[in-house]
Parts: sequence; structure tokens; C-alpha cells
Amino acid sequence: TRYISVTGVQTCALPIFWKIYSAFALLFLGNTLLVNWLVFYKVRSTIQDIVVDNLKAKAEFLVPDARAALLTDNSQQSADTMRQVGEATGTRITLIREGGAVISDSDHDPATMENHWARPEVQQALVDPFGISERVSATIKEPLLYLAKAIRQADGKVLGVVRVSVYTDKVKRDLRAVQMTIALVALRSEEHTSELQSH
Repeated sequence: TRYISVTGVQTCALPIFWKIYSAFALLFLGNTLLVNWLVFYKVRSTIQDIVVDNLKAKAEFLVPDARAALLTDNSQQSADTMRQVGEATGTRITLIREGGAVISDSDHDPATMENHWARPEVQQALVDPFGISERVSATIKEPLLYLAKAIRQADGKVLGVVRVSVYTDKVKRDLRAVQMTIALVALRSEEHTSELQSH
């Protein structure tokens, strides 16, 4: 151990330095982890809000075509439109007639699909501007985030519901990628700080 003399009194310099340095490093690491978590929480909330807003915009966009399909009973034209929009936007789209019969679905054969009127997002859409639900699909056995909007006539009578959904696995992968990026930035910042302190 090296000693230094200050006004004739020998003191142990290195152990004190390392104690201070260790305390500072732990404090810095704790703050870095806290900031990392807060930033990720904020980013996650923002991404989830963006996903929901995007689904709302798609549902609103589909309302005229959905209303026309429900009024004319042209399920084939509806299925073609839903499939094209679904493929172009990476979204599953389902059109449900009042009472629950599925007349088109961009990812599945509607003839094999059960009644959808009791689905939570459908029921919510009948009383609120939108219905939202995150769950495993009973049809395709995959986790999805659903958003539904009621289709009404001018007098308010319900014709059916258009429902749009995205696979939550994709959203979660995007969130993990963001979390990894934030962690790497935090780690690099800590390494840079340590390098500066060592000089």
C-alpha cells in the first residue's frame, strides 16, 4: 500500500480513493439503471399509444367500405377489400354482421369462424367509440391486440362491427429492440464516463 504525507502525517491514499470511486460508480450505475427503466417505460407507453392510434385510423378508414358491404351483402367484394388492405398494412381485418356472423376476415376463412358477437372488443364497441382487447385469438391461436368499431346507419341502427388487429408478438419484439438499444446506449455512456475518470 502506498502512503502519502500531508503536513508530516502519513495517510493511506489508495484505499480511500477506491472507496470513494466504488461508491461513486455504484451511484452512477444505480442512476443509469433508473434512467434506463424510466426511458423504456415512457417509450413503451408511446409505442403502445401509436399502435392503438394506428388501429383507430385503419378502422375509421374501413368504415365506408364496411358499411357498403353490410348494406349490399356483397361478402366477396368485402373479403377482397379486407384482404388487400390487410396485406398492405400488416393488419388482420374482420367484418362482423350484427348478431355475430363473420362475413369476411383477411387471415382466415369466415365460413369456419364461430359467432363473434360476444367478443369483448365487439361488445365494448357497441357502447363506446372503440372497443379494445388484448388476448389470444380463439380462431388462430395467436396473441393479438384487437380494436373494433361499430358500423351504423344514419339513424344509429347497428349494422355490424369492423375489427382490426395486430399480432402482439411483433409489438413485443419491437419493444425488446428498443430496450436493448437503450441499454447499450446506457452501457456505452457508463464506459465513456469511466474512461474520462481514469485519465
